[in-house]
Amino acid sequence: MPAALFGSMMCKGSSFPLASLLSAIVDKGGWSCFFALDGGTPIGTGAVYVSGTYAWLGGGTTLPEFRNRGVQKALIQIRTDHGITQGVSTFVVETEVPSLGKPSISYENLRKMGFRHAYNRKNFKL
Repeated sequence: MPAALFGSMMCKGSSFPLASLLSAIVDKGGWSCFFALDGGTPIGTGAVYVSGTYAWLGGGTTLPEFRNRGVQKALIQIRTDHGITQGVSTFVVETEVPSLGKPSISYENLRKMGFRHAYNRKNFKL
């Protein structure tokens, strides 16, 4: 998988500006990176980091023009299936919690795939 394509797609889908940082995880120990394809065209990304019986899911994004088609649910499934084959029993992930007037599709996708809300955390930015 081309690392630069993975990083740039993650940035395009999430408006995160550090493609080179995200590209660096491809082929690194513990990391597995996935594309969702429409035919042969990459339309979504997802990553999983496995350490022992724990795994963190991240990097889930879908290009805007392909959203609302089940891409992220498929990427959540492939990453959890991959982790299970690696012996993972505990998966963690974070996303924005929905609030009044501001739904979170990512949150709902994770809930539908069996994840449960554990706690809220504060985020800070400069």
